[in-house]
Amino acid sequence: MRTRSGSKEYTRVFQVETDDINDGPAVAVDAAGVPASGDTYNGVMFSEKDAAPVDGDDTLFEVTVSYSNSGGSQAQDEDPLARPADVSFEGSETTEPFFRDVNDKRVINSAGEPFHDFLDRIRSIGSILIERNEATFDDVLMESFRDTTNDATVTIKGNGYAAGTLKMGAVTAKERTENDVTYWRVRYPISKNRDGWLIRVEDRGFSERLGNDLKPILDAAGNQVALPWPLNGAGTKRFNPADLPAIIDFDAYESKSWAPLGLPA
Repeated sequence: MRTRSGSKEYTRVFQVETDDINDGPAVAVDAAGVPASGDTYNGVMFSEKDAAPVDGDDTLFEVTVSYSNSGGSQAQDEDPLARPADVSFEGSETTEPFFRDVNDKRVINSAGEPFHDFLDRIRSIGSILIERNEATFDDVLMESFRDTTNDATVTIKGNGYAAGTLKMGAVTAKERTENDVTYWRVRYPISKNRDGWLIRVEDRGFSERLGNDLKPILDAAGNQVALPWPLNGAGTKRFNPADLPAIIDFDAYESKSWAPLGLPA
């Protein structure tokens, strides 16, 4: 349509279905076939786009794409490499099993035994999506950052994130040409976890370590235990089956400096 000022504006809506409930709007908004920076509609330049879930569905989204030439010919002649990065702070929900509550109380039945299956809870997942135009794209280099965590504090748009609380997804790029300038539209998907990205599990087992030997854990009747017994973090069994086991942390992701990425501070 044409506004009172004479500029043209258009809005288009696309429906996108993602493959995973954890993808969220950040994936939907950049799905194949959805217009992006540098595209035009009826001769009007792409302006912005946003994604919203449809009726609470975790995998179905409506992506709204806007076009506008309200900036005039000067905006259309702009060097795409001079434009600032687009940064959005997103969020989605999923479910996860949990074995201790917020008060560090074990999730067990009234007899003091673990449930057959861990209970699930809803987990909110925060994410950051950074999109910017770059003159070149080194896919091999970007692959080295996939599934890594930040080894030092990272500041993004004035927000400081402590070491180990951010995880980089797969960095992707699309080649574009605008105003006779060929460039890459690069997308940095980042997941946030204020508790860090260590994998934490309860220390339980059917055996304990005595010196250099591994011995089966026996119950009061001298039979091998039927359920994993709580351990103390050093390979020794706790005294009672209802005792709290130690927690063991595992580094599931490589910690790496993100300084070479030059993310927008």
